Amino acid sequence: MKKRLYRRMIAGVMAVAVTAFTFGCGSSDDDAEAYYDEYEYAEDEFAEEEFEGEDTDEYYEDYEDVEDYAEEADASQSPNDYTAEEMGITFHLPDEYFYINGVVDFTCQDVTDGDGVYYGVMDYTGVNGEEFWAKAENNTFTEADAEKFEKSTVPVFTVIGASKDMQPDKVIETVNAYMETKLKAEGLSLLKEDDNFCFYGYNDDSPENYGNLEGDYKAEFDGISAFNNEILQNADYKRPLTKYEKMVGNRITFTTKDINGNDITSDEIFSQNKITMVNVWATWCGWCVGELPELEQINKELEAMDCGIVGLCGDATDDSTMAEARSILNDCGVTYTNICPYAGWDEDFEMSGWPTSFFVDSNGQIVTTAISGAKVNEYKNHIEEALNGNTTAVVNERNSYENSASAYRVIVADDTSAPVEGAMVQFCTDDTCKMALTDANGVASFDDPPGVYDIHVRKLPPGYKQNNKEYRTEPVYSDMVIMVERE
Repeated sequence: MKKRLYRRMIAGVMAVAVTAFTFGCGSSDDDAEAYYDEYEYAEDEFAEEEFEGEDTDEYYEDYEDVEDYAEEADASQSPNDYTAEEMGITFHLPDEYFYINGVVDFTCQDVTDGDGVYYGVMDYTGVNGEEFWAKAENNTFTEADAEKFEKSTVPVFTVIGASKDMQPDKVIETVNAYMETKLKAEGLSLLKEDDNFCFYGYNDDSPENYGNLEGDYKAEFDGISAFNNEILQNADYKRPLTKYEKMVGNRITFTTKDINGNDITSDEIFSQNKITMVNVWATWCGWCVGELPELEQINKELEAMDCGIVGLCGDATDDSTMAEARSILNDCGVTYTNICPYAGWDEDFEMSGWPTSFFVDSNGQIVTTAISGAKVNEYKNHIEEALNGNTTAVVNERNSYENSASAYRVIVADDTSAPVEGAMVQFCTDDTCKMALTDANGVASFDDPPGVYDIHVRKLPPGYKQNNKEYRTEPVYSDMVIMVERE
């Protein structure tokens, strides 16, 4: 897993500007840093170079431009600050980080694909930064360069984040399972707690690849490592938002058809209720169909609260599927409105799995976090919370759902939510792999003992784009939905 993480990072840095830094998480201060860097560069050039005539005037104009940019940048943000937005951390880096020959890179990710266990690493790579970036910029970076880069990459410090409810030994167990690391619980130390979320530092006395550093690079690594405690203790920490929390405040507008073929708009739907629960489901999704009768009952109870449910059938994109959806709804006794997909619906209602329910006010604004999975006993309470103005209730988003089956099931569906038959799914342990083809419902099943397995879609039928992502199962029997795109 570490190898894959590094290779993704290398691929990402090939397209960025020449600098000694790369960062794997989004920063809100990238523009400010660029302004400061350009300002300092122009200032240095003026001190060192002599210009005459028109060249002087032209350069002076450029200098004034970057001076203006620097003034426009956030004065409260130091150019040495870096915000790992996805993880909720701002590091205040010492000047020594900016005067090195090697390459420094921070990468982070939610290793559980939505369950909120974050793993972030500040890496140092003992290669010449100027040569590396020149090759990256000129697209002359070879496999040998990549191998050297990987073998010379050493973790400077590690930060792990997880819910306060998760015990430290469980945090380590989870990171090790998903990242194929060998961290030990005794190396974990609490840095900060914010909103029931804990940030931990991890101390590693024998960092991976340290022995591979050559010449002065080892001393350079030791030099920046001396600041680890200062950086981690002085960083700003704030609980990271889940994907669904980030969607709160988005306004949804659309025109589509209901399941009977009648034109309908978002305003017609949302203006009828104080809160509308948009339940996104599909005809092929057993959990979706299974909860429909209970959703009908909940909808009747919500009427007294001036709230209601609207279904969005994600695969109702043609006459035959619309007819199948109508038949399912009729069999389940559903009377509330169900609508068909529209252009951009999957961006408005971005999902991690099926079904997912979103909560929208009378103006079409998402007002609270979504609920992933068929969780009928949570919907009504969630709506009551939204009516009371609570927009930050956290519901874990997952791509894999625990169920009562005695096997792992992988469901492959396309970007219209239709099941994909004949997709080859690879199911791997550390040393062996199995293959299975999806059936007419897009399902491939594996009855191996409960554990954490790697999942890949190795081959798709004609007409689909290859999906090269890697997925991980839950450590219990569970169902996973993998989306692929049509060509």
